[in-house]
Amino acid sequence: MGQRVNSGLTCGLKRTCGQMNSCAEANFYLNQCGLYRLDRDRDGYPCEAGPC
Repeated sequence: MGQRVNSGLTCGLKRTCGQMNSCAEANFYLNQCGLYRLDRDRDGYPCEAGPC
């Protein structure tokens, strides 16, 4: 499966902003899992059009 970290979130299960439940989760996937597609404009903030 995915990589598990202390926050209880798991890398590798979600792939798009529409699947994120919160901005914190989107930030986790961007920064901890390296899912850079969440930051389309490359400003360091994921899912501007989604939960953030």
